[in-house]
Amino acid sequence: MSISSQPPESGPDLAAYLDRLGIGAAPSALPPTLATLRTVQRAQLLAIPFENLDPVRGIVPALEVPALEDKLVRRRRGGYCFELNGLLSAALTALGFTVRPLAGRVVLGVGDEGWASRPATHLALAVDTEEGTHLADAGFGAL
Repeated sequence: MSISSQPPESGPDLAAYLDRLGIGAAPSALPPTLATLRTVQRAQLLAIPFENLDPVRGIVPALEVPALEDKLVRRRRGGYCFELNGLLSAALTALGFTVRPLAGRVVLGVGDEGWASRPATHLALAVDTEEGTHLADAGFGAL
């Protein structure tokens, strides 16, 4: 699985994405600032739910931007961290942010001794703004 900080050649359909999130602004009105990052991340968290039905059913979700847009934007489904943060990464990159993928471990319910042996199975994002680097995560389904 690869998520690039470079915009895909076809790029995400930002108008459809922002409409799905309920953001009425045109993409050109959303500069790569901390305020925009907060707005977009919060809107995605509220609009697109965590859903892991496909992996539980043994279906391997496609992680390319067109497939993510089809499932999460057009068909209005939810997704798990690689899908949700993959879409968020593509959208933020298209808005002008520099985005880097981060692998993480989920350690809820794991004692102090067991966390280091957990596999890195979660995707989060490091997003650069003029105000610094920030953690963005629209794909955590617990609590």
